[in-house]
Amino acid sequence: MNIATSIYTNKELLEALYSESRKVFYEYTIANAAGKTLGKLPIEDGRVSFDSSNDVMRTFSGTTRKSDLLGLENTDFYLTPWMCLEYKNDIVRWPLGKFIVSPSESYSNRLKDVKIIGYDRGKVALDDKIDARLYVAAGSIYTSEAAQLAASIYSQVEVVASEKTGLIPMEWEIGTEKLRIINDLLSAISYNPFYFNGYGIGQMNQYIDPYNRPIDRIYQANKTSIIIDGLQIETNKFEIPNKFVRYVENPDSAYLISSYTNTDPNSPYSTVNRGRTIVDSDSIDNISSQADLDSYVRKIAAETMQATETLIFSTLNMPGHEYRDCLTVSVEEYGIEGKYIETAWEMDLSRGGIMSHKCQKVVSL
Repeated sequence: MNIATSIYTNKELLEALYSESRKVFYEYTIANAAGKTLGKLPIEDGRVSFDSSNDVMRTFSGTTRKSDLLGLENTDFYLTPWMCLEYKNDIVRWPLGKFIVSPSESYSNRLKDVKIIGYDRGKVALDDKIDARLYVAAGSIYTSEAAQLAASIYSQVEVVASEKTGLIPMEWEIGTEKLRIINDLLSAISYNPFYFNGYGIGQMNQYIDPYNRPIDRIYQANKTSIIIDGLQIETNKFEIPNKFVRYVENPDSAYLISSYTNTDPNSPYSTVNRGRTIVDSDSIDNISSQADLDSYVRKIAAETMQATETLIFSTLNMPGHEYRDCLTVSVEEYGIEGKYIETAWEMDLSRGGIMSHKCQKVVSL
């Protein structure tokens, strides 16, 4: 989660953002479908939300006057909110997403306002559907197939390439969303779902076990803390499985099965400590190999056990948050200390705006 620019370091900018005297404001630029910048748009009540469980993960809402829409009220356009920091007689800007926006009219106090709702560029692939059956042959390189489909829609996609191939052919019916097809291919090789960063660039990268991930950012309650008082901890411990089974049963390929059992004596949910086995079992339509099935089962186990403790806390707005960032959160007063994966976040884009963070605690497998 590096927020450095070509001029200022990550450390310098974090210190400025943690400062009590920080000066932050927000700007909104608009562009047409071809990417040409058309100017700035005054926005009230701006809000950006990110939820990693959604197909289209990043959304925007805000209000503007119809007179400020420059004749765009009847068509889609792209809006980018920018978090701006006054620093050393300069302005540092970070994009918070690139949103496809369709305005809707509403009336307030006899003045015509326009409420705008925006979705990140994943909405394009969700709305675009195939008009002929799509077939991917066994032995195809999945990242290449996913990247090729994405390239038919987007001009900028960053792909962490893999040579992994499929054991079985895959096929999709007419009318299937292109976003679903891309995610089916990525899921089969233990990749994260397709998402878009703050610059509006598509991302395809490999899933990494949270326990082995480096820390992206530290939030600590100390004298320079930006954590807002008041936290919530949600727990779900009673029915947490301690054995996970997934299998692939397809007539065109060998039968594959993989299981993981939590036998860790240090885990309160293990078969050792509970004295019983709680099984989570399911079939999978497509997977690349036995190794990918094993990796997928560990992913399911990790994400399920992370969900035993969800932490919700708030800070001042901070740039750089993306898809499932890895955080260290330390609040001694509440006995909170550990590594967390941020599953969702939301920013109120006003002066002194607050950012909420929803995180799940990382546990070892």
